[in-house]
Amino acid sequence: MSDPSGFCFDLEWDGGYAFRVDYDRPKGLTLTVDEPAPLGADRGPNPARMLATAVAHCLSSSLLYCLSRSHVEVRSLRARVKGQTVRNEAGRLRIGGIRVA
Repeated sequence: MSDPSGFCFDLEWDGGYAFRVDYDRPKGLTLTVDEPAPLGADRGPNPARMLATAVAHCLSSSLLYCLSRSHVEVRSLRARVKGQTVRNEAGRLRIGGIRVA
């Protein structure tokens, strides 16, 4: 891909509500994403957990960057993520919130 800020990867249905994700970077990284029971078989993280992971990683990376620019030595860093799913007016599950500490 000529655009260094772009990305492209594939999801392939793997039965039930599971999908196999073949990432473009690093080459060869494959991850199974699935829904928890009773809908899925809980064979991997569900999309809500993946989204919360991305949010926590973004915030943690930003904190590390700011600390390093301020010449603060970081010896360890841990983030705790709490998420919530809620039903909207139509009864569909949605992300109700993501908190990162």
